Amino acid sequence: ATATTIGRGVTSVGSLKGSDMVASGSNDGYLRLWRVMMGESLSDRGIESIGQIPVHGYINDVAIGPKARFCVVAVGQEPGLGRWDRVAKAKNRFGIIQLRNKEDDRKD
Repeated sequence: ATATTIGRGVTSVGSLKGSDMVASGSNDGYLRLWRVMMGESLSDRGIESIGQIPVHGYINDVAIGPKARFCVVAVGQEPGLGRWDRVAKAKNRFGIIQLRNKEDDRKD
């Protein structure tokens, strides 16, 4: 395996209560959005990728806002629970990422 084929660990997960939406963070350069299916039978259950948003650095925490309009991410140069790796050019910060706008709410 090469460095480009080795996967990155998940460093954070957030979900919107009462919905099927989940967001996960890592240090692979993306915040990933997922749809979780909780069916009656095993064949009706699963997880499906619904998008990814570029974020540079370790995503150490994720929170999804009301009606999934936005997501807040805590990003750092290092993982939140250790100093075994570092993304040198990343900035320690938080970001607010728009996921939907008010027009999307009217469609629901």
